[in-house]
Amino acid sequence: MGGIPHFALGRHLITACADLPNVKIYGWHDCPFVSNLANYCDKSHYHPDINRYMAWCIEHDKRRLTKENYDAYEARCVENLRAFKILDSYPHRDTFEELVAAEMQK
Repeated sequence: MGGIPHFALGRHLITACADLPNVKIYGWHDCPFVSNLANYCDKSHYHPDINRYMAWCIEHDKRRLTKENYDAYEARCVENLRAFKILDSYPHRDTFEELVAAEMQK
């Protein structure tokens, strides 16, 4: 799976920064909300609830990527890519409260 340039770059970055105490890398590409177009304000910016959830994750040190969990993260990303379907509509936008509740269940 390391053949996809995005993942190879991520793996290199995490490995290169692993011993730097002030560097933390977080990842959301494996989250279901990235493939729900209702969660975007425009073609490249998330709805404020998604941004708020990301800030909450950083504050609570959730979704941090490390050398130890990167393989599983990459596998979930690839699984999401393979399962992606373009829908005619995306009626439900994820809310901050829903995202945090799901994160707390992990």
